[in-house]
Amino acid sequence: MSGFMDGVTPQGISEAQNGYAKFDIGENPCFIENVKETTAKSGRPMLEVTFRKDNTAEIRHYIVDNEWKLANLKSLMEAFAIPFNCFDYALWIHRRGIVVTREGEYNGNTRPEVWYLKAGGSGKPSSGSSHKPPQKARQADDHFDDDIPF
Repeated sequence: MSGFMDGVTPQGISEAQNGYAKFDIGENPCFIENVKETTAKSGRPMLEVTFRKDNTAEIRHYIVDNEWKLANLKSLMEAFAIPFNCFDYALWIHRRGIVVTREGEYNGNTRPEVWYLKAGGSGKPSSGSSHKPPQKARQADDHFDDDIPF
């Protein structure tokens, strides 16, 4: 007879991972996995940034279009070494930085939440990373004709 417990062993249960991978409380070196524009519950436009640690843990950070929009963008760009003139989200993917988390609560459950983004991230994948490095961001127009791609 086949059932739910087929293939389950006491050793398999004892060696199973406890829950899902989470960001630790404190500093977490990570990379930007995804960036998308969406809408907040308030109806305001917002940017949703997904950070991922190499151990597969992920956490999302939201930048809402409000009075803190530019300050929050600056914090993100400084922490992940994104040039202030780089508005192409595809160029942000895989950039490395540090996300500092604290204990938060959501729907009655305790979980890590983004507290702040720590300036000084390299912006580049670490050595040995299996993630593709970001392409170089375009430079601001310096009015020279040598910016033609070959």
